[in-house]
Amino acid sequence: MEFRRLAAMVLVALVLPFSFTSCLLLEEALLTPSEAASQTETTTAVKDSAPMGPKVDWLLTSEGLDASVGQRVTLKLPPNGQVSSVWGTGIYTNDSSIGSAAVHMGLLTFEKGGEVTIEIRNGQASYEGSARNGVSSSSYGEWGGSFYLTTVVKP
Repeated sequence: MEFRRLAAMVLVALVLPFSFTSCLLLEEALLTPSEAASQTETTTAVKDSAPMGPKVDWLLTSEGLDASVGQRVTLKLPPNGQVSSVWGTGIYTNDSSIGSAAVHMGLLTFEKGGEVTIEIRNGQASYEGSARNGVSSSSYGEWGGSFYLTTVVKP
């Protein structure tokens, strides 16, 4: 009888930590992308003093932000960025790389990165492409969403 009790205690001691760890891994896997990204501390997206948003990298588009028309979002892009797809000049399609658009506008460099603020806009009837600051943007027809890069005024 004592052997059974000892075996049961050993089994509980082995299974319980494994079950707890599995629950934590399952909880982490079920987080939405924005919740998972908000738990990292690498780079941040700040929207009107709201909690951290998605991970900011050079591929981020305004489609990846939880923002609606008229809202401004400030992003800090890390150094050593890479060029990504951009459509438009001044006003960009919402599937354009925010970082590459900022370099296109002359607000950042790929080497240094930095902080930019965008304003979410409605889609346009057309977007004109151009080559600026080492980034070539493409022209495009009608598209459902846009963003505009604004300047950040710091107090």
